[in-house]
Amino acid sequence: MDLTSEVFKRANLQCIAQYLQSGTDPVHMDTINHSKSFDKRLKETLFAFNGALKSAGIDEDSELFKSMWSKVNEMENIYMEVGIICGFKIIKLLEMNKI
Repeated sequence: MDLTSEVFKRANLQCIAQYLQSGTDPVHMDTINHSKSFDKRLKETLFAFNGALKSAGIDEDSELFKSMWSKVNEMENIYMEVGIICGFKIIKLLEMNKI
């Protein structure tokens, strides 16, 4: 495979997000599954999360359950805000021809 094909293969949101969040070298990101939709990924993790809670005997009406969902919601909001800020910074750099 030539260099261009490898670059275009890595030019997707999951690879960019992984690199920005953890500094992982995109060359080694072949394990990321690009074929699943956002909806499918969310449903799978929600199913696993709820299954783990039920296995641990945590009731959906408990304070612990509500607290966990509150944390998840806040993390979601923070990641969204950080993502938007990063996106604007990247656009600004592109406009200034710095990348």
